[in-house]
Order: sequence, then structure tokens, then C-alpha cells
Amino acid sequence: MHDYYYYVVFPLIVAVSSGVLVYHYPQWISGENALIYSRAEFIAPSIDGDDHVFHNLTVSNRTDKVQNNVDVRIESKFELDTVEIVPSDDNAGDPTISWSEDKKSIGLSIASMRPKEEAAFQVKMRRSEAVFVEYDVSSDESIGELAGQASDASVWDGISKVLPVLFGFLLPVALAMFLFRNRSSIALSSNNTGFCLLHSGELDDASQIFETKIAKSGGGVFELTNYACCLALKGELEKAKRYLSAARLLGGSKKHDNVTLAELIISWKEKDVPSAMNRLTEFREQRRVIFFSPYKSYRHSMLLAEIEADLAGNSPKV
Repeated sequence: MHDYYYYVVFPLIVAVSSGVLVYHYPQWISGENALIYSRAEFIAPSIDGDDHVFHNLTVSNRTDKVQNNVDVRIESKFELDTVEIVPSDDNAGDPTISWSEDKKSIGLSIASMRPKEEAAFQVKMRRSEAVFVEYDVSSDESIGELAGQASDASVWDGISKVLPVLFGFLLPVALAMFLFRNRSSIALSSNNTGFCLLHSGELDDASQIFETKIAKSGGGVFELTNYACCLALKGELEKAKRYLSAARLLGGSKKHDNVTLAELIISWKEKDVPSAMNRLTEFREQRRVIFFSPYKSYRHSMLLAEIEADLAGNSPKV
């Protein structure tokens, strides 16, 4: 059960939390607390060969303060004498429109915008003029940002918002993972203790450890096969085979070396020398290609040494 939480539930929590943060992060850094403007463009074909371009310009006050003297500046390298500007009927405030003397700059001014208010304009111009047009938005309190292009200050402000939330999500998860991992390690250490006792000749103590562990919190492939080994050594071969069958069922398609060892012990106790020799060869091959844990090194196993010596004495003479 601990492994289920450690390998399934906690990673799922981390994945979902990260997904939430990734989804909302662009919103946090793209002007959650800024004066934002956006521009949508579409083209209307014209029969005179110079198509018209419409820019739908929207200015949004996403701060928690009133923005005073909001100024929207439309600038170009050339005269904008054909530009037409139509404010939306439901705009915030009462915008005024003014041209510079050289006709290369147009100003849209709004006296004030309350938090969350928006102002929208439709700007019509010839396509040849639109190529050189740039927009700039500012107020007495803020410099406007184009939606989706946050300034460095906004990025750092967004990061400063994300990090506490990220740590708030992940710190409890990391602590829970540590606690469950620690409890799981304690359970694993009892299996290691029983294993070492089994291979050191303390059969009764090892058997009691595995039996208690399985009864209290269930067992994995290693607990079941180790207990099957104990049962076989005690002569309870049929019960040992049933526990070994349960271990195979739990292990799936992968055959663990512990399963092979249990098969070896059962064949040895049944005096089936050919089968035991085959299992011993298979077991040695499995151990040759995997990492030797210092707590599970069969090189010091009294049990395995006894089995190998007995099989060597009973093997057919050539």
C-alpha cells in the first residue's frame, strides 16, 4: 500500500499541481497587475487596389488602482490623414481623440479607468499605412504592456507569485513522500532481516518475521517467496508451493530470482536433483546479470552453500 502512494498517488498530485501552475503561469505574468492592451487586425478588400485594415484595439486596466490620464498613442513614419477611429459605445470614461500637427501621431485620451475597466476602439486605415503603424499605451501610474509580451518586471513579479504557490503545493507532498518512504523503508528492513536470518540458518526466527509482515500489511514478491522458502525448509511443501504460486501471480511476466530460489529449494527438498540443478543454474545466471546488494549477497548464504554442496555430491558422475 505504501508503494501505491509513493509511486502512484504522490506523483499524480505533483503532475496535477504542475499542470495547474503551467496553465495559469502565463496569465500571472502577462499583466495580472498591469495596464494591458491588445490589437486584433482584419483586412477589408478595396476595389481601388489599396485595401483597408481594421484594428480592434482594447485597453484593460488589470491593476487594483485607478489609472489616470490613460493615453493611447498611434504613431507612424508617414501621415495618417485617412485614419478613422470609432470608440466603442460602452467605453470607460469619455475618450478624446487628437492629431499631431504633422499628422503622424494620433492620441486617444481617457481621463481615468477604474480597476477591471476596458476601453475599445476600431481604427480604420489603408493597408499601406498600417504597415508602419505602432501603438503605445501609458497612464500617470503605469506603462502599458502588449498582451502576451510581459516586461521583465512582470516576469519577475510572476515568478515571485509562482514560487510560493509551487512550494506550497510541493512541500507537503515532499514531506508526505519522505514519511511514507521512511515507513516503507522500515518495512523493507524487516524483510532484509528475515532474509539474512533465513540464509544464516535461523529458520524459525525468519519464518516468524515473514509471517507477521504478510499478516499485518501484506507482502510483495520477496516476502511471499522468502516465506515459501521457509515453509519448504520446514517440510510444508504444498503450502510453500501455494505461496510461491501467489508470488508468481504478483510478479507478473517477470521472473524474479527469489522465485527461482524458492523453486530450487522446493526441488531440493523433494529430492528432485535434475530439477534442482536446472534451477540452480538458472538462479546463478539471474544473479550474474543483476546488481548485488550488500544486504542480499548470496555469496555468504549458508543455506545456498549447503544446497550447492549437497547437489554436487548427488550429481551424476561422468
